[in-house]
Amino acid sequence: MKTQPVSNFLASLIASFAVSNLPFLAPNALAFVASSQPENQTNLQLAQVNYSRCANGPNRGSYCFRLGNRGPLIYELIEDLRRAGYYNVGNDSYYGPVAQRAVRDFQRNVGLTPDGVAGPQTRNLLKNPSYWRY
Repeated sequence: MKTQPVSNFLASLIASFAVSNLPFLAPNALAFVASSQPENQTNLQLAQVNYSRCANGPNRGSYCFRLGNRGPLIYELIEDLRRAGYYNVGNDSYYGPVAQRAVRDFQRNVGLTPDGVAGPQTRNLLKNPSYWRY
């Protein structure tokens, strides 16, 4: 993956534009992924984004993150899991087995069906501090 050093200010502008436009991205699109570097520089990487959509039920068409998904929204999900006390390893923006297990643990603890799929209901509850372990 090719990277280009840019200032942290420019990186934050690009990232905020990308995040604010994520709902309009196709489930399999390209997005910039920022990685911190020393001396006030950030490397922006063009990365494949892979999100799943809910197939049925009231959330049909919404994002339902599952094993194998990757991208900035997965990064945000993992950070929410970390804040809630369910995830304690590095965040590589990949919904792998560790993220799936953390989602299942959270779902079980809050009374949801522990299927390991982070749909809208799971993600909304993750944002609520009253459901966090701390």
